Amino acid sequence: MKKGEVRGLGCREQMKCTYRSKYFSLYEEIATNKPGRRPAKVNVGLAVGLSKTLTAAAGYIRLCLSTNLPPPSARGIQDACNKILPEIEEISKNDMKMRRERLKDIQQQNGKSSPHIINAQSDGMYNNNLYSGVGKTPFQPATKFIYSLAENVTQQHDIIELVVHNKLCSKGKHLRLSDEHQCLGKDCSVTIPFKKIIGDEKTWAKELLQELKESNDMEVQYLTTDPDSGAYQAATELHEAGITKTKPTHQLDTRHKKIAGYLRS
Repeated sequence: MKKGEVRGLGCREQMKCTYRSKYFSLYEEIATNKPGRRPAKVNVGLAVGLSKTLTAAAGYIRLCLSTNLPPPSARGIQDACNKILPEIEEISKNDMKMRRERLKDIQQQNGKSSPHIINAQSDGMYNNNLYSGVGKTPFQPATKFIYSLAENVTQQHDIIELVVHNKLCSKGKHLRLSDEHQCLGKDCSVTIPFKKIIGDEKTWAKELLQELKESNDMEVQYLTTDPDSGAYQAATELHEAGITKTKPTHQLDTRHKKIAGYLRS
């Protein structure tokens, strides 16, 4: 007979006969410098995969149950994600910084006199459509926001900078009854107050372009956006304030022009 022990998606077996054996891991472990049990590689891989999809822990558990597989606990999945997501964020930042430096090398090889000046396109994405709350709520329904900048130097159009903001805090609900509750500590996931207009792309574009200037000394000359974006105004204000030396030129996204034509017809 066999006696097993489940650790997330990994298992340990024990042979039960005339003696009791030790547990044998049926999964690979990841060596760390921290005390305690080493994490199973399969559980870390699950956390990485969930970070790249819209499926949360509850959705993954439902998938396992639908296929008659024993699922890991929701808390175990969340704990693994909480540990791995900061590392993914740091790796992504370093990767985008490396891509920006590579753009400078490409520009220099192409004979550009100012390799730090690039052409780019930018746009924002929300977790809920901003117009979905019309007639339902006086507030904008979106609570999460990503503003991205993609280079127009190569055919890959790599994303080289991001600005991410969030109005939600998982700890706000059970801390709200406290008189001293401020929810501004290290563990709080809120980056902007609830009353802040999350659709203010001008503010987010200015934050992004400033970070681009400070981190890699890069500036955008030709900026492509949709017609209703305030990114060009942000770039112009940075130039007029002397923060950037390159005068920006606004270009409209042709895809949005086609959509506007269809709507008029």
